[in-house]
Amino acid sequence: MTSDFLLSMDKKLLRFGTIALLVILISATMIDARYIEVAEAIMGKTAVKYIKYFSFVSNWRELIRSTSKDGQKLKAIQGMRVLSTMSVIHLHISLTLLIYFMKNPIFVEQLMNTERMGYGQIGFGFGTYVVQVTFLISGWLLANSVQKYITRKEDFSIKAVIHLIVYRYLRFFPVMFILQCWERSNWFHVKHTLPYDVWEMDRIACKKYWWRSLLLISNFFEGFEQCNTAVWSLANDFQMYVISVCLFYIIFKYKKSLMLFVYMTAVFGSIHGYEMYKHGHQHILAFVGERDLDASGLFGKGRFIVMYSSLYVNFGSYAIGVIFGSFYNKYKNMKIEDSLRNNILWACFMFVLPSIILYMATFTYSALWAAIIGPFVKPTISLCLSIGIFGMVFGLGGFFRRFCESHFMQLIANWQYSVYLVHLGVVFMKVVFVQHLFYVSLSKMALIYVCDFIGAYVFGLVIYLSIEKPFSNIVHDLMHPSATKEAKEKQDR
Repeated sequence: MTSDFLLSMDKKLLRFGTIALLVILISATMIDARYIEVAEAIMGKTAVKYIKYFSFVSNWRELIRSTSKDGQKLKAIQGMRVLSTMSVIHLHISLTLLIYFMKNPIFVEQLMNTERMGYGQIGFGFGTYVVQVTFLISGWLLANSVQKYITRKEDFSIKAVIHLIVYRYLRFFPVMFILQCWERSNWFHVKHTLPYDVWEMDRIACKKYWWRSLLLISNFFEGFEQCNTAVWSLANDFQMYVISVCLFYIIFKYKKSLMLFVYMTAVFGSIHGYEMYKHGHQHILAFVGERDLDASGLFGKGRFIVMYSSLYVNFGSYAIGVIFGSFYNKYKNMKIEDSLRNNILWACFMFVLPSIILYMATFTYSALWAAIIGPFVKPTISLCLSIGIFGMVFGLGGFFRRFCESHFMQLIANWQYSVYLVHLGVVFMKVVFVQHLFYVSLSKMALIYVCDFIGAYVFGLVIYLSIEKPFSNIVHDLMHPSATKEAKEKQDR
């Protein structure tokens, strides 16, 4: 009785909070669009600043604003981040189709044929790796910002370390918290729909273990115990961020080298290899070779956590990003000739070598060989891609670089965090409203891909403008009051 009462109160508070947020957003937008001068005369500049924080008009204007000079050189990285997110969405769209009940299951059998390495196996191999690109880029940008901070301040204290960690968590928290509340309230839980086991797994996990996701520690637990499994990558990102900032402190304080990141990668790689051998895994990448695609098959004991979501599985890519981010900061004025030879070398590192390694990773090995080879696969691919991205930053890459640096890619790169958090709801919700078996074909899959991509990015943009951007502005004010004061003085001048 008490539990039901508390759940009922939670839902009422959530509905009230959601309605209140909508009222604030609509009111702020209307004032900003039509009555901002009157509001400034009546309420003052501070009140108007917060009105603009919650205004769709001001947030959209800031969204389309041009980047800084340093940001211009790193535009290719932002484009790569978009492609990485799109690839993750593609994997999850495919997954929703493969776990649903269909009229022609032979289609899936042919797609996932392990004996002839069909599209499904290679696609799953690529999909399970591609999130590493996001970790790589996150490490790169962290190193760049820390190195610039040290150059500017000539210091990197424990206070600075704590400040960076707290700021990082608070940047993640608002969107994650609100979406977690919506998910825990079971607003989107539909009983007796297909596939029921996946919905039931998430419902139970959110009811019992919601706090793990908010504390960003969910990746330490089995997949079926993670509320909103998408948060596992945020947990990894935050934990790797904390470790990396602490390592930078040691490097600065005690005059150590970036080899500390290599040593830490070796430690985590050893743990990964041991866990793979302990559980008898014969595949190097998660989900490759799996024929059982129900909830227990995907998130069962020793699969999701050992092969995919753990910190020790993913740290290598982040560390390589940190190392190359440090190289970029040191050599950013370097010139690389945009020659045919250099572009061929760039293409080999960017596409050819990663493709060969990924293809080899789709085979079945003995448990011992898988444990030996497995921990090297993701860091090796990340090393190749880091060299490729490094070349793109300095002008190599031709059409691919220009595409990554295009205005459209730079624009949508701004709300990738929101897209990532909401895309699972978009791509999985489509099966909720289908209460019958349906026929799957490549043409129907293509149509679903297009609709889900558009839905994920539109919904992500709404979340960005209404939640992520307003609260990130507030967090920035709280954590950087001096910067806010300087900007205000500059505006007054």
